Amino acid sequence: MYVKIIFGLTRLTAILGPILIISFSRSAYSDVRLTIARSESFNHHVSYTPDKAHDGDYNTFYSVKDNAVAGNFLKLYLSNTYSIGEVIMVSRPAEIVGRMVNTEVRVYSTVGQETEVASCGTITENNPGDATTLEGRTFTLNCNGEVGDMLYLTDLDYGTSHGHNIAEVEIYRFKSDRLTITRSESSNYQNANSPDKAYDRDYNTFYNVKDGKMDGNFLKLYLPQTNIIGKIIIVSESDKHFTELMVNTEARVYSTVVGQETEVASCGTITENIPGDAYTLEGRTFTLNCNGEVGDILYLTDLDYGSSFGHGISEVEIYRQETLAIQSSSAKSWYKDDVTFEDTRYSPDKAHDGDYTTTYNVKDGEAVGNFLKLFLSGTHMIGSVKLTHKDHKDRTLGTEVMVYSNQGGETKVATCGEIISAVTDSTTYETFSLNCDGATGDMIYITDHQVIYESWGGELGHSICEVNVLKYIFIPGLLNVWALTF
Repeated sequence: MYVKIIFGLTRLTAILGPILIISFSRSAYSDVRLTIARSESFNHHVSYTPDKAHDGDYNTFYSVKDNAVAGNFLKLYLSNTYSIGEVIMVSRPAEIVGRMVNTEVRVYSTVGQETEVASCGTITENNPGDATTLEGRTFTLNCNGEVGDMLYLTDLDYGTSHGHNIAEVEIYRFKSDRLTITRSESSNYQNANSPDKAYDRDYNTFYNVKDGKMDGNFLKLYLPQTNIIGKIIIVSESDKHFTELMVNTEARVYSTVVGQETEVASCGTITENIPGDAYTLEGRTFTLNCNGEVGDILYLTDLDYGSSFGHGISEVEIYRQETLAIQSSSAKSWYKDDVTFEDTRYSPDKAHDGDYTTTYNVKDGEAVGNFLKLFLSGTHMIGSVKLTHKDHKDRTLGTEVMVYSNQGGETKVATCGEIISAVTDSTTYETFSLNCDGATGDMIYITDHQVIYESWGGELGHSICEVNVLKYIFIPGLLNVWALTF
């Protein structure tokens, strides 16, 4: 059963009081800590080498060589190209902390040659905390999603005798949950208030259904690719009249992956006004929850077809449902392409490559005892697992999804939902949402108990397009939701 949350954030807070959401991300800007593969320095102290800045030990230090500060740099090379969020620098403790002032951080790309992409800023003042504690010697700069594979640090106090001493540098991947809308369509709208005004990130412009043309009105917002859609924030035009007209607005997720627009699910309908001041941004904001439905179009319609006036929308924000990173996978066996004989065409990684047009297939004739193991980046409380298939749907019957822990050996923690016992016969994508209820583990284990026996004596196992693991967020004493960040 799906539970649709149809209250705006303001109204939900007014009813339930302040909401505490415990997130496993670093901040609104960053999530996963990136691996530093190697490092270089121009002039470092012989005892305080560059690797000490990323060895995970906050008691070792990298240091610029005394009396050789001019032109110093520390280069930290990542294992791949990333969109970079926060950079956290921890100084050596006590009076050394003051040397961090005037440290600049830049993002570089090494594709072809080392090229500066952008500066992430410069530390301009001391941390006012206790310089002997970890918190009191920590500095943060934000690279705001700049893309590169190397971080360049330099102490700009070239004329001094002593440069910075750094215990650790933590580099985090940039996190941007808001999805980009590439284009839009509308059945009928006021000439000056076109559909693009609903996602131009300007809250002073608005899209408006044409007066007297309510029947069958719609606003389609197209995403550049298939996504797992979480919350939708809809901001009304800044007038009490328009805010009231938002009632009975419905949002639906559609998919175009089969060559035509197909409805996936409804995200719910706005059922009542927010009781706030309709002239403020907060007082005209409504939130609907798509609960991780998978698609590439958001379809909005004002269901008051018989009225003369439709909604006026200032902005629609669509957010990705947050998923846990799958670092690696393994399987008992998988299908090899009969034509190309590629071992990788239907390999386990196809179940978590983000591409819904690729599939992981159990090898024909070896389906008995099959398994697919998906290894997470760490131990997490897991909200749900979404499993998507398209072709050979009967092979998904009998599929069980479980949470395992690898601490001290593979141990089953819990089964997520029920074993899949029914599938549709359509040729469209179908997604199963299996509730794990916060079971804690670091691996998802999927197996097929109901293999199909063929006349030639072999058996066939499941064929999976994509598996998404959603983190669990607990709101003490109130309600549980899966991977939403309000």
